[in-house]
Amino acid sequence: METVLQEKTIQDLMESEEKFYIPSYQRGYRWTKLQVRELLDDLWEFHEQDPAKDDVYWLQPIIVKKNEDSWEVIDGQQRLTTISILLQYIKKQIPFLVDHTFSIYYETRPKSSDFLADISASEVLKDNNIDFHHMFEAYEMIQTWFAEHKPQAVMYIAQRLREQVKVLWYKVDDSYDVIDIFSRINIGKIPLTNAELIKALFLSKNHLSRHDNDEDVVRLKQIEIANEWDRIEYALQDDELWYFLQNDTDKDYQNRIEWLFELVVTHYKTSVQKNTPYYTFHVFNDWMQKQSEEGKSNYDIIESIWLDIHRLYMKVTEWSQNRELYHYIGYLRATNVSMDSIILESNNVKKDAFVEILKGIIRNSFDDVDVAGLTYEDKKQLRKVLLLFNILTLQNDALSNQRFHFERYKKEKWDIEHIHAVKSEMPQKQDAQCQFLKEALPHVEDVELCKAIESFLAAYDKELFEELFERTLDEFGDDETNSISNLTLLDASTNRSYKNAIFPKKRQILIERDKTGVYIPVCTRNVFLKYYNPDVTQMNYWGKSDREHYVNALVETLRTVLPNVKESVQA
Repeated sequence: METVLQEKTIQDLMESEEKFYIPSYQRGYRWTKLQVRELLDDLWEFHEQDPAKDDVYWLQPIIVKKNEDSWEVIDGQQRLTTISILLQYIKKQIPFLVDHTFSIYYETRPKSSDFLADISASEVLKDNNIDFHHMFEAYEMIQTWFAEHKPQAVMYIAQRLREQVKVLWYKVDDSYDVIDIFSRINIGKIPLTNAELIKALFLSKNHLSRHDNDEDVVRLKQIEIANEWDRIEYALQDDELWYFLQNDTDKDYQNRIEWLFELVVTHYKTSVQKNTPYYTFHVFNDWMQKQSEEGKSNYDIIESIWLDIHRLYMKVTEWSQNRELYHYIGYLRATNVSMDSIILESNNVKKDAFVEILKGIIRNSFDDVDVAGLTYEDKKQLRKVLLLFNILTLQNDALSNQRFHFERYKKEKWDIEHIHAVKSEMPQKQDAQCQFLKEALPHVEDVELCKAIESFLAAYDKELFEELFERTLDEFGDDETNSISNLTLLDASTNRSYKNAIFPKKRQILIERDKTGVYIPVCTRNVFLKYYNPDVTQMNYWGKSDREHYVNALVETLRTVLPNVKESVQA
């Protein structure tokens, strides 16, 4: 028997008088009064929103396996038991509202089914065991909650509970080892994900079958979708593609194909609330129901949905393979432009026109920005400018196939760093002050300054450090500056390793890290190799001429996308 995924109302469970069995490998009932109150508060909030008839309040999935005449509950027993207790309270207040209901039996508590069936009269048994104690506390909390609300609340909650509260019913195959499933779920290794639910929805035999005796056709379709699914997931596991597309490095997608689903469902009209658990699955399910009501077969609906997913996958992979689109779209994603808006702009336009649209979006984001006049305080705009400078430096080289590393940029948390040290970041502690001068000493050519540093290191004198610090900085740069002419992009690790070091020390560290395979942004490498200044007479000095040539190169590079970039230079 195959795995089945379907939605069920609480009324479905009540009218079929389902029998649920909680096996001994599970813990007993442990919901607190607070959890019970929160559930009731949520149901009441849902009611007060005056939901339409087809609006749904979703509970967490219930994972079950058929066990003779009952259902073995693998996951979801806490909420299921709480609903059972709530129904018993409603039955006591308005009996005709609960003329049928489901039953729950705990293997470790032989009388649990009777206790739950008449919990209002079972106070004398509540201290027989810890499970009964928590069950009765839940019942008391329900009594308290309804006492705090208007008398009609029982009727309203009962109505919503029966008609609009649903669960995802996940029935596993008879061959599954239930203890293994339970253990893996509860140690967090296989939490139910949108992708798993959607896969079950798409591959369901009931959805793919067009008529009787078409098992072979259904099986072939299942294999086709499953193989295509795996191919897409495998491709998205490539971090180069993934971090070109995906901007949120902190969001953990167990199945990266879920990201495609999230994009696809934005174009489906739905009444599903955004904060609904397993939102993407519910949108697909809701869409299938609506399309089915219009006379379309489930097979054709799934074919259509899968075609939407496949087209989107093909589109984004084509973007990644085109160097120009890769760089412009990658920049926009890295600066938090939504993928939805990019996809919208791409519809029904040719590649060249799309490129111009992308350039226009980039250009518009720099309106009224004096690019060459940015300073360290303008961090948000500065990061965008330096990122674009690096990307366009690669893109504008027609003889190169080199591509920007969006994966490294995002995962390594690149930040803005001074090219030459600034006086405002003078070390304050003795060990940091001594380290600064020790690192600078091999690069100092001024004999008098060398002697002063050596004397200081031999006999520490806090009062002398500031003067030596400023003289050392002047040795390797002519002015302190926080302008863009003295700023570059660097990964967080390298940034921490050299802190406020002098220019030649930073240059040395960068070269060493480059040799070990650390990715150094192209423009940062160019800066420390003095690539931008055609008249290099001193490799250990970052002066006014270097800064001016650096900013000029930046402006000229940006002009390929930002033709009106300002040329004022605060060197």
